[in-house]
Amino acid sequence: MLGDISKAEHIYIAVGYTDMRKQIDGLSALVTTQFRLDPFSNSVFLFCGRNARVMKTLYWEGDGFVLLYKRLENSRFKWPRDESEAREITPSSSGASDTLSYTGLKKIAKLFAIEKEIDTFPPEDKVKIRQERSKPLVDDFFSWCKDNQNKVLTASKIGKAIQYALNYEAGLRSFLEDVLVPMTNSLDERTIRPFTVGRKNWLFSTSTKGAEASAAVFSLIETAKANRLDPYDYIEFILDYLPQQDLVENPERLDWFLPWSEEIKEEFEIKAD
Repeated sequence: MLGDISKAEHIYIAVGYTDMRKQIDGLSALVTTQFRLDPFSNSVFLFCGRNARVMKTLYWEGDGFVLLYKRLENSRFKWPRDESEAREITPSSSGASDTLSYTGLKKIAKLFAIEKEIDTFPPEDKVKIRQERSKPLVDDFFSWCKDNQNKVLTASKIGKAIQYALNYEAGLRSFLEDVLVPMTNSLDERTIRPFTVGRKNWLFSTSTKGAEASAAVFSLIETAKANRLDPYDYIEFILDYLPQQDLVENPERLDWFLPWSEEIKEEFEIKAD
């Protein structure tokens, strides 16, 4: 099927901004020079313009390239993170729309209450509870959206919020099936923020390899944080001990030093969840 990228083995995202005027030939050249990969491999390559809402996707389908262009209405698909964010769609004046806004807020709040309750639960328990308790609430929420879709002005904030939910229903439901998917992308945004801060510094890297090294260090630091390690202590440790390893003869030893390895957890006394 034209544009079906579900069978791709890898997804690569270009760092920084890409000139959205580039077409297949130009983007293929970027894959070769920036990613140092084969554009004909079974991989998806994503490029973002200066406007975060504009994206191009390049994919080799076997008998030709597929170039997908998407202008997102929102740069992220997510549930409101809290009451303050949900209130942004609530009109200040009273009326039917105001009532609908608070009704929707209460429905979403019930879902967040469940997520807060099961935050530290084992994965298998999370999936079970999401199916037993959250799914009926999600079904009710989308039924409510459909029932009220034509009762509000499409240009109003509540109208846009309802339409957003219906447009991206499949994505908003994904957390019910996959335990690794959170209800919101708040954690992702906080993790990516240091890259935004450092991006101006990357512009002054004296070489492409220097910029790549900076990006690698950022990735390592954020991965260490995600695995409950102190980044400074972790990097100090690998700088002390990694050079002592003969990785040419024993390349598998590199796995020992990865932030999520059992050896690192034991070294830094990281207890299992």
